Amino acid sequence: MTQREKTLNQISLFFQDEKTTPEIITKCDSIAEEHKKKSQNAMISGKRNYPHGYSGKINVWKDYFSKEHLDDYNIVINKFLNSYPNASLLLDICPEILNHNFD
Repeated sequence: MTQREKTLNQISLFFQDEKTTPEIITKCDSIAEEHKKKSQNAMISGKRNYPHGYSGKINVWKDYFSKEHLDDYNIVINKFLNSYPNASLLLDICPEILNHNFD
């Protein structure tokens, strides 16, 4: 994140109604750095496989979804679209979210 301190302050203001302390920002930076090192090591060792890390393969989700998973996904998406008043806005932005298939 390019504006991590601003983002952390916004989160803190939302949850606690006060800005993030310098100590918390330092702790968050430490956690992020540790995660970065683990991710880099996992990529080097070849242990970073989807869904635990993006492989770069196009349509990789098809390797993990069965026909039943896909049917369940489409049912949930359709229920959401039929029950949420502004769902059409989502379809305007991301029309491919509806009725995925293996084709």
